[in-house]
Amino acid sequence: MDEQHEERKDTRLISADETENANKAFQAMVGPEKYQTAQQAAESDESDEENSDNEIDETTREVVKIVNVHKTYLLGIEGVPALRGVNLTIQEGEFISILGTSGGGKTTLLNIIGTIDKPSKGDVYICGLRIKFSTADTLLASIRLNKLGFVF
Repeated sequence: MDEQHEERKDTRLISADETENANKAFQAMVGPEKYQTAQQAAESDESDEENSDNEIDETTREVVKIVNVHKTYLLGIEGVPALRGVNLTIQEGEFISILGTSGGGKTTLLNIIGTIDKPSKGDVYICGLRIKFSTADTLLASIRLNKLGFVF
């Protein structure tokens, strides 16, 4: 029975030729510049996964670090930017307040810091952990329960 399972598993693998053909088709579809950008992003994600993305760094004093964060919401067919290039670092023990005009992105920023929403672009680190689209919801819930606090 194990041999049958192995045979089924092997038939689902993609050969090197198929991978190469798919990469060529993708490059033809998006163009060489966007293809190169996608390849670099994929390599970056792979190297990030090797650097223990699922562990909180207990030694860091940076509780929140936001680097070049952008958030755009779709309204019909148009994109409405809520945040553009936000950078922020909050150290352990700091108290901050966020002030701004109505529609200025305050709630969006708080949702991103609180891991309720994820940015369209940029990096978010909570307690040294890089928050990505693939970060498990259970880990995010644990961070909200044990590491972050908001007062409204």
